[in-house]
Amino acid sequence: MQLLFRFSSIFFLVATLFVSGCGGDSVYGDDGTTSSGGGDGGSGDGGGTDGGGTGSGAEGISYLPLMVLERHKEFSGSDQDDFFQGEGTDPYIWHYMVNPVDAATLAPVSTATESDFLTTVSADGDDPESISSESFPMLQKVVGNPITLNTALVFDLSGSTDDLTDNEIDKLIAELKDYLSKARASSNSTIKNQIFTVWTFSDEGTELTSGFTPNNGTNIEAVLDSVATSLKTEFSLTTNLYRGVIEAMGRYRDNEDDPIYNFRDDGDNDLVDRITANGINLSQLILFSTGKHTAYQSTFNKELIEDAIESQSLLRYPGTTATNLSIDEMDLLKKPVFYYVPKGQFAVAEQDATLAENSEVVRTIDLAQSTVDFADTLIQDQIRAITDRVTADNQYVYRFAFTGREGDFTVVFSSNSAGNSFSLTSKVSTIKDPTDEKYVPPLGTPYEELATVLEVTGANDAYIANADPVAGTNRVSISDVNRFYPKLRWVDGIQSPSFTWVSRPASSEVNPDGSVTVNAISGSSETLTLRYTGGGISTGDLSITLVP
Repeated sequence: MQLLFRFSSIFFLVATLFVSGCGGDSVYGDDGTTSSGGGDGGSGDGGGTDGGGTGSGAEGISYLPLMVLERHKEFSGSDQDDFFQGEGTDPYIWHYMVNPVDAATLAPVSTATESDFLTTVSADGDDPESISSESFPMLQKVVGNPITLNTALVFDLSGSTDDLTDNEIDKLIAELKDYLSKARASSNSTIKNQIFTVWTFSDEGTELTSGFTPNNGTNIEAVLDSVATSLKTEFSLTTNLYRGVIEAMGRYRDNEDDPIYNFRDDGDNDLVDRITANGINLSQLILFSTGKHTAYQSTFNKELIEDAIESQSLLRYPGTTATNLSIDEMDLLKKPVFYYVPKGQFAVAEQDATLAENSEVVRTIDLAQSTVDFADTLIQDQIRAITDRVTADNQYVYRFAFTGREGDFTVVFSSNSAGNSFSLTSKVSTIKDPTDEKYVPPLGTPYEELATVLEVTGANDAYIANADPVAGTNRVSISDVNRFYPKLRWVDGIQSPSFTWVSRPASSEVNPDGSVTVNAISGSSETLTLRYTGGGISTGDLSITLVP
């Protein structure tokens, strides 16, 4: 199979990895396919691990992909297992999101440059060639990258919960309403702005929301009231626990051609993780259930629930001495499942062993107690799961232009480190569209194909999330970045570029180095427009929408 790019989406899929120690032979996985994607929204500013590292040791700098690993095709919709989501833009600027690390200690580093990495391109059957300076490879720290969160609340209505008294159910729902209230008031904007689906299940799942619903108080609390009613009145002898969780996660389709179970095409309610330089969307599942999975249904078994939870994962090295690793030997940060097991005066707390083993957190809550209090702990667990997966201060994007090639090619992105080297491989084909005789991707240079080769960056040439005209994003909060530097990209030979800010917010000032500092925004938004005024090229203006 080949990796065919369709630029209606900013996503392409990158093939699997190989991690090697000193002297390891490189082995690469199969190819990816196309996929659609997106993800935008609020800012992930909650506290967490400090990703700012130090310089590298003698073995150099390696990396971990800060990209979502799609482990199982039944969930990804691909025709293969084990590939990474990637990010590309029309016409053909490639993005790799990475966490640079010291190759010996695997600690984060802040001194990585593009020379620490190598990208090669080879036509089928030919020796690989390093991409030339015409591809303009660059490594930039990403700043202001928003993190949004989609969360599923899932409730077991089976016989396992029938022994909960009405008063105990009322206390559970009241504490969940308190959780929602505290989330709305959270200083962490990802938690504050998360959106929810609500599901119940016994033999099969039922969504009580119509897709993802904002945490706006009245509406979602009314849904929780209906959950309380169902917990008090509904009864089932069996617990199809695994199906209930998988259905709430979504994306599962057992057969692409003639599916018996299709949880992918039932509305905007799937828990989908996407990580790009222009927005990060994460998802979590909060489950309230007691009792084991008891449904005798061959499809929803131990293996499938394990596959579901790991279907979208991030990779981590298992320790500081890792060498010659395959995916299966690395640590997986799986979809976070917060498994709450209620007990009461008559109800017994019983965990399902497989689900407990694969959950982020397992907690027993005693609803017979006079006070039920788990809201604060749940929010802390959610924040910890986010910061474990996305280190705010160690996000980097490696970009280059794939230019002027016709045919089938293999692209390999690897570290130049002496130990713990890491490689990602993709296949790509440049084809001619028979309807208009144009090549996809185009064969021209970025300057010939792009509407503008202007860009604005942060300090130290940082990549500003959502300020990339090539990626089609242009909305930046000055609470994340308020000083903007003009840059020319994807061209060379310009010795003394010059620029002017055609428009800028009233409360802003141009600095001696040509950058502009924006102090405040009047109203809901203002526009910052950059124009190239130097010689040698002609290119379009760049406009960025700025918000408070």
